Amino acid sequence: MNRRNFLGLISAVSLLSPSWLMAAPLPGVSHCTLRHQGELTSLVLDLAGPVQYQVFTLAGPDRVVIDLHGVAAHLPPGALDFAGTPVQGLRSGPTRTGMRLVLDMHQPAKAQARLVSMGGGRQRLLVDLPVGHAAALMARQAPAHRPRQRPAVIAIDAGHGGKDPGAVSGTRHYEKTVVLGIATALHQQLSRDPRFHPTMSRDSDFFVPLHQRVLLAHQRRADMLVSIHADAAPSRSARGASVYVLSPHGATSAMARYIAESENSSDAYAGVFDSTLSNDDPMVSKVLVDMSMNATIASSLDLGRMVLGHFKQVTNLHQQRVEQAGFAVLKSPDIPSILVEHGFMSNPYDCGRLISHRHQVELAQALHTSIGDYFHKYPVHVA
Repeated sequence: MNRRNFLGLISAVSLLSPSWLMAAPLPGVSHCTLRHQGELTSLVLDLAGPVQYQVFTLAGPDRVVIDLHGVAAHLPPGALDFAGTPVQGLRSGPTRTGMRLVLDMHQPAKAQARLVSMGGGRQRLLVDLPVGHAAALMARQAPAHRPRQRPAVIAIDAGHGGKDPGAVSGTRHYEKTVVLGIATALHQQLSRDPRFHPTMSRDSDFFVPLHQRVLLAHQRRADMLVSIHADAAPSRSARGASVYVLSPHGATSAMARYIAESENSSDAYAGVFDSTLSNDDPMVSKVLVDMSMNATIASSLDLGRMVLGHFKQVTNLHQQRVEQAGFAVLKSPDIPSILVEHGFMSNPYDCGRLISHRHQVELAQALHTSIGDYFHKYPVHVA
């Protein structure tokens, strides 16, 4: 292995689990089983030490997601018996703070979790998955208290900057200036909303390499990353906004592939391309097929659909669906991430609107509303 590849491997390990090499061994899941009786199915996890957890559901397809914090990211060997249960299968993968379990469901189910002390420092986490009448009964009997929510940390990434101008219009307006205006307006709006704590990858005209944008989001413990852009197209007739998320398998359209290649080329300005985020890096490739990443991409798609729904009210859409491609800035295994192209600098009509402060504020308001909708559906709680 040559020095460049060795350093890339070390960087990748640091990106995915910064404290893994230094930390003491984490407690693990010693036993995992599925109990089924009538209309109530429960996932039972025996843990060798203290644990913090979050449980939430996703739709389209139906899933129950369990995030375990402060545990080793592996399950004990042995297959679960899903016969006669509403559960199709169980997937698991590492996160920044522990492990994520994803239960694929045959049908929607309520999910209620409780932690039971087993003595000797051991704990048992029971996740009840009632369906039908059992779900309705448990909903009526649910305790009045709710987990305490905390402000969601939103990483706002204004694309390009400094020596990287991004797309340049025929009238010499720069993408880097337009997207900073939108990002600043969004930051101002979120700062006034007690539900959120916004942070920016750049707040003025300076250059930030793509890999550093991802690292900043992780260092600031972001719950979401929104990367803001306004690209150019080969044809001046291309116009309208579009939303992109990461794809582990390839671009969903020729335009998605073109936009991804254009945005990924920003690191050419860094002088040295960072191998930890390149498509051929073995460590990143492993992450992209990991079950944890699949769950994050699903959450990102849900957010992207919300953004498109609100963008219809303030601008034209270039694509009616969320597109996918290999964007370097979206390669976070545990942070829902989207890249928003707010229009085309190469289109005179789009450019005229994008350089308008009023339209920048309108776009920021649509993003603000979309982010609010997302965290109303998937709130973050105090760990």
